[in-house]
Order: sequence, then structure tokens, then C-alpha cells
Amino acid sequence: GMYNIREKINRYFIADHHRVDKDSLDLLEHRMSLKQGSTVEYRKLLSFLRTHDLTQPEAYARLQTLMDVSNFIDHQLTQIYIDNRDAGGNIRFWRSQEPDGRWRWILYDTDWGFALHDPKAWLFNSLAFHTRPDGPHWPNPPWSTFILRKLLDQEAFRTEFAGRMAIYLSTCFREETVEARLDSLIRLYGPELPRHFKRWRLSESRWVAHTNRMREFGKKRPEAIRRFFREAFELGPDVQTDISAAGGGRVLINGHHTLENEELCGIWFAGLPMSIKADALPGHRFIGWDGLPAGLNPTLKEHTLIPTEPMDIRAVFEPWIHPASETLIFNEISCYDTGAEDWIELYNNGETAIDVSGWIIADYSHQFTMPQAVIPPSSYLVVCHDAAAFAQAYPREYQFVGNLGFGINKYSECLWMYSKEGAFVDSFCYRIQPTDSAFTLSLLLPELDNSKPENWEIRSGPGSPNSANPFYYQTTIRKQQQRWMRTGAGIGMLLSAGFLWFRLRASSRL
Repeated sequence: GMYNIREKINRYFIADHHRVDKDSLDLLEHRMSLKQGSTVEYRKLLSFLRTHDLTQPEAYARLQTLMDVSNFIDHQLTQIYIDNRDAGGNIRFWRSQEPDGRWRWILYDTDWGFALHDPKAWLFNSLAFHTRPDGPHWPNPPWSTFILRKLLDQEAFRTEFAGRMAIYLSTCFREETVEARLDSLIRLYGPELPRHFKRWRLSESRWVAHTNRMREFGKKRPEAIRRFFREAFELGPDVQTDISAAGGGRVLINGHHTLENEELCGIWFAGLPMSIKADALPGHRFIGWDGLPAGLNPTLKEHTLIPTEPMDIRAVFEPWIHPASETLIFNEISCYDTGAEDWIELYNNGETAIDVSGWIIADYSHQFTMPQAVIPPSSYLVVCHDAAAFAQAYPREYQFVGNLGFGINKYSECLWMYSKEGAFVDSFCYRIQPTDSAFTLSLLLPELDNSKPENWEIRSGPGSPNSANPFYYQTTIRKQQQRWMRTGAGIGMLLSAGFLWFRLRASSRL
């Protein structure tokens, strides 16, 4: 038969996924069943909700410091869409005990959803079900719908709640998306099913019937959900809304959903506000909007729209290269220095100083914002992972900043540098053979293209921060020596010629 290995939802699970202390959190389930920590702060949250008018902006702002409202919205919208009528008591929620800890909800035990017990479940109004004030008992007693009902008193919450459902019905809850996901799971489990049926004496026809039931649910549920929301929030008819981001940027819809090199082709509720914001990716800048409604400035990054007719809007971006890209470069990379830890050396190969305050150094998943720093012409700046360790390992090196918030991979890495406005300055990628000894990657000569691997060398040892790389140093010294030798030979020839001239002159006088 088939078995699934799953993570147990406990303090270790939360610590692994949210970077919090497993011994410093509150974890509850059901109404007030304590799994870890204390119920005190949750009782305070409920008391706040009972005693404050959330229509007041100050009260709603305070509430958002007590609970992660965005997380709660996602949790509730998912339960409503899948029609999980067993969600009332099957809830788990937690908060870090740090001063800024907020309550968050964990989705689990959703097997009732997607028409498990009702072939026509796609028609069920689960929005009304999850907001009933008089359950009165399981599966949705009043205490289980209290928080959502209370939040729906707030206009900003209602707008965000309805808007986010509209977005999800056009993306992750979209008919084609759900069907594709269901098909992928059927393909995954299909080869194992005959043995599973045989061992547990199950019916293949029953399994086929249930997968077909889920398929029908996925196809018909969005239309029904839109009808429930339209009636509950008194929204207008459906409006076709297409929003896209050209290469080099993204669009934030309602400050939450992000489009990057993709398109949102979906349906919006007429009359429901929608905010859009163009956000250029590093190395690019926003040019303007195509397709904005008349009267709106296409060069402004942010707009609030109230769609009443079909829209097709596109954010356009272009590459943006900083002038310093010609002179400020990655010059040396130390990704395996056991004493100083990782560091990056920058070199200003120009004739003027460059202020790099607020500039960004990034890899695929991290970024570091430079503190206040200026690199003089023909000078270096080291960005180190641990400033104290670097200062101890290189006590004479004074031109450095820290602390870089991420390590540098010693096998494969890509680094980028951008100005504080987001313009591209420099980049460097490498992939090298594993080694167990300290080494650095050094650019051979500052005038070479540092994007080409052949212009770098791997040198064993601790490296040469804040000074010329060995190859450059050796080349320069060799040139100087050759120049001195040529100069010395010339002076020798001049002296010899002069001495000969004096000899000839003296002989003629005799």
C-alpha cells in the first residue's frame, strides 16, 4: 500500500519553517487547547477583538500587531474555496514569544474539502457557512467564526478579503491550474494504486468516481465562489482584467500578489478597488504603463483602479546600467578563509572617488546593503562576512566594511552589485572544482573583463585584500624592471659615448 511521510505540526516544525526559537513560542489548537507555551496572549487577542471597534483605523492598526492578518486571510480563503466544513475545530495557530510575535494559522486536516461527502459541494455557500454567528454547534460553533466575523466589520479588510479571492480565483484556484495539479497527482500515485487496492480490498471504480468528483469541483467552484462573494459584499458584475509585467520587473497587486514575467488573466469584481504598483528588478527601471484607463499618469509607479470595464494593462521596464560599471569591479573573492571568513574585494579602477553608501551586493537568495563608504580612485574596499574576524586576520587592512549577511559558496556562486537606486554595476559567476584548502579567486588584471572565467585565477592561501592581486603586482613589477633595464642601458650608452667623445677630443689636441 501507499504511505506518506509527513512533518508533525509541533514546535520543531514551526522552528524549522519560520526561524523562531522552538522553546519560545505559543502553539494552540481547537478553541483553546494548549500544545506549547501559554494561552495568555491568545486570550488577550480575543479580548481586544471583543472590546474594540475595528471600524476605527487605530484599532485595526493595533490588531495587525497582534495577529498576521494577511496569513489569516489566506487561511480563511482556502477553507472557503475547498469547502472544508470540518474546519471549525481543526485549527492550529501559533506565535513567537518575542515582543513582535503575532498569531498565525496553520492549514491542516482538509480531507473533507473538494466534495468528499457531497457530489454537489461546489454549489455550497461556504462563505456564509464560515461566517454564521449561530452555528450553534460543530462544525462551526460561534467561537470558530468569531474572528472572521469581527474582521469583516472593517472596510479595508473586506476590500482585501474580496480582492484577494478574486486574485486567487484567477491564479492558484483557477480552473486550469487546479485540473493540472489534480492530473499531476493522479500520474504520481497511479502506478502504485493496483497494489494498494489489492492489499486493502478497495474499489478502483470508487477511486475514479472521487477523482472525477474533484475534477468537477475544480471546474465549477470558481463561478460559484464569485457569486457568493458578489452577493455577500454587494459587488458588481465580472470584469475581465489582464495585468502583466514585461521583462525586468514585476507588478504588485493590492500589495500582496506579485507578477514577475507573467500575466494575470482573470476576472475582477466591478467596483472593487484594485491597487497596482510597478516594481523594477535590480538592473532595470520602470518606463511606464501601457493600457491604463484615460486620465491616469502612465509614468507613475502606483495607481488605484476601480474596474468597470475590461482592462489590459502592462508595466514596461528597461535595462539600467550605472556609469560606474566601467570602473567599479569585483576584483577578488575569498570564499574559503578559515581565519577571516568570507570576503569580497571591490576595486575602483577609475579616476574619481565612488560613494557606494546604500549600494547592494546580492547572490541568488540574499542581499546586503552597503553602509556609508567611499572608494577613492585606484583603491580597494573589502566587504567581509565577519568584520571582527577579518580585522583580526588582517590587522593592517583598514578599508573594509561588514557584516555581509550571507556566506559565499566555494563551489558555485553568482554575485551582483547594484547602486542604491537599482542600476546594474557589476556581476561575477563561477563554478570550480571542490577543494579542501584555503584559496581566493583573483582577477588577473583590473582592465580585463571580469565576467569571463579565463580572466580569473585560483590562488591558494589567504589572499591579498586591499592590495593589488599577485598577477597584477608581478606584471607591474616586471614591466618596471624592464623599463629600468632599458633606461639603465640607455644611460650606459650615453656615458660610453660621452667618454669616447672626450678621448677623441683629447687626442686631437695632442
